[in-house]
Amino acid sequence: MTNWIKITSDFNLAAFSNKTIKEASKIALFNLSESARDDAFENAPYKSGTLRKSIGRKPNNITTRTKEVVIWPRRVPYAQRREYENFKNPDRKFYMKRAYTSTKKSSNKEFENALEIAFMRNKIKLK
Repeated sequence: MTNWIKITSDFNLAAFSNKTIKEASKIALFNLSESARDDAFENAPYKSGTLRKSIGRKPNNITTRTKEVVIWPRRVPYAQRREYENFKNPDRKFYMKRAYTSTKKSSNKEFENALEIAFMRNKIKLK
């Protein structure tokens, strides 16, 4: 089992210009990655704060060329164990899975919102 969240831009954008697609993808990937990272941070078990502080995003700088973003706890050897096992705080198990589920539910809506923003920025009128 893996202990990371992968967010890809596979939303069907065939009817729009390349510039609009890239801009919408950038906006959506950034917003979704922030949401996933925030959810994982909130869901993660807390003792010293090391696990929560380690949750990061790769790449850190999202551009119009970015195709995917990965969220995962960096440099914490016990992160995967805490995902599946936590006797002290059992409600904190599956912190990454819960963040993924939450992000997946909102991904289509986020891409739609990002398209609207990209349309407004590029002054494209919807029919």
